[in-house]
Amino acid sequence: MELTDERSNEVLPLNETILKIDCWINLQNDYVSFVEQARWVINYIVTPILCILGVVGNYVNIIVLRRCGYKDTNVLLLVSLSLADLLLSLINGVLHIHFVIESFDFVAASLIASYAQLYLVSTFSRSLCIVQCHLVSIATERFIAVYFPFHVARIFSRSRVLIIIFCMYIFSIIFYIPHGLIYDVATTN
Repeated sequence: MELTDERSNEVLPLNETILKIDCWINLQNDYVSFVEQARWVINYIVTPILCILGVVGNYVNIIVLRRCGYKDTNVLLLVSLSLADLLLSLINGVLHIHFVIESFDFVAASLIASYAQLYLVSTFSRSLCIVQCHLVSIATERFIAVYFPFHVARIFSRSRVLIIIFCMYIFSIIFYIPHGLIYDVATTN
């Protein structure tokens, strides 16, 4: 029995066709194995290390910036960024706990993942939005400081920076209210 290869229009014996299919299946299995190994490394090694470094680094950053005082607008923005990033690192660590528990108890991991999806993902999204707004504010402040150095103190006064920080937090909370309402909690009797 002979089959034709669609790409070359040549007739191939059946055993060569089976060999090609077997090679393709082996490549696919190697890819799946690689993806599983990469997922394991990311969930069990990289993410916990980054969460621990994020918590420790932001905590040290807050302590160091606190000694500088809060009169400078840069310090206000950086302390607020550190607080938001600290919250983001803590939530990210809690969100990845179910990967560790999944190795021991799949049912408990599924339960934790569903609660995390329901309650923590919207908080994670809010924290991520706050961090991104801080980065934009700091970049804008630095841009104005470089290109308009004589006007930066007037444009970014302490009261205006506090209003900007307050608005960033309020904006993210209001903007992500619908995200927390999209899930319907099913209860059983």
